[in-house]
Amino acid sequence: MSTNSSDDDLKRTHEIFVESLRRLAASLRDLDATSSFVLSHYRQLPDTISHAREMLETGATLVKGTSTKYTLLGGLDPKEQVKAAEDLIKGCQFVATGCVLIHEPSLGCCLAFRRHVKQASRAIVEAVVNLVSSFVDQTALVEENLGAQKTGVVWEVCDQIIEKKVPMGNRNSIRRDLFTYLKDCQETFDEFQQLVDLGPMTTNGKQELQTIEENSVKAEQIEKPNEDDTGWQQFLSGENEQYSSHEIPVATASLTLVKCSRGSINLTLQACEAVGAQIQEGTKLSSSDKIRLEWLEKLYQLACKVGDGMTDFGTNLYPPLDLEHLPAQIEQQSMDCLSPLVDSVVDGCLLEDGTAALEFTEEVMTLAFKLKTAIATRRKEALDSVAAAVAVVAS
Repeated sequence: MSTNSSDDDLKRTHEIFVESLRRLAASLRDLDATSSFVLSHYRQLPDTISHAREMLETGATLVKGTSTKYTLLGGLDPKEQVKAAEDLIKGCQFVATGCVLIHEPSLGCCLAFRRHVKQASRAIVEAVVNLVSSFVDQTALVEENLGAQKTGVVWEVCDQIIEKKVPMGNRNSIRRDLFTYLKDCQETFDEFQQLVDLGPMTTNGKQELQTIEENSVKAEQIEKPNEDDTGWQQFLSGENEQYSSHEIPVATASLTLVKCSRGSINLTLQACEAVGAQIQEGTKLSSSDKIRLEWLEKLYQLACKVGDGMTDFGTNLYPPLDLEHLPAQIEQQSMDCLSPLVDSVVDGCLLEDGTAALEFTEEVMTLAFKLKTAIATRRKEALDSVAAAVAVVAS
């Protein structure tokens, strides 16, 4: 009887731990990672933020070091396992405290910085919740290697902070996101360039596929939809895998906007470096430095709009092209995303009174003006190619 009572008490203790961890996870989830704060730094970390980073690393190290011990004790000494659980919670609290500090508006951390830290912190707490929960419902004791697998997840997410894979500081976080967008743009370009390089689908190709289908006994046994089923016929003919002859010029012209998107992200990287180098950190910020920091945050948000817009734009380039709605996507990417970013650099060198606020290298300004011209030209070419394709279809 006393043994059952003791087991119930231990189970209840673990349930309390899980409830506490879930409250911690909820508090991290509710942290504001969408609003823009007034930035306080760019390259150098203020002492308070350095302290927050140390708390994150201390907590992640404690959680990682304790997780294996906690799992091993589950089948050996449940009472000692409870003590290990207390250390897990303590480590999660260190992580959460560091994350909360970085989200304090007065510390001036940018959107990118807060998002990266919030994501990493939430991952650690959620991984610990899953680990402890597996001992509450005893699945970790019943299913072979389940405890070890969940411990492995804890190690993996903790290593993100311990091994400094999470960018710390405004500059590092912004650059991480910009390089990710650059990679996405390049991958999008390469993917659709390969489709363009295939050339237009041919009638011979359709006939060959039809012959294979007719001569295949296996194909005859497939219950096919009605002959007028468009999706089935497109699948058999391979129409969804290549552009038609009138779509090739549209895809080619649209890819030039992908290149402009990649160029604008590259422009953002160079402009941020140029402006960031002008900020005098370590002392009280001047009014000019505050303007520079505010501009950097706005430029980053414009770059995010370009990068996210590029993803949406890319989804509209798969064959067969939707010629009815593609012009709206071309306008959105060129006029709503690309032009505001480039204009921010071109116009950023002057304040309203005409005095210099931001200084750029000749290389940055040359790139900005080239992109400004290219965006207008490529937009017109893309729209004209769509109009021509529509005319071909109509005829």
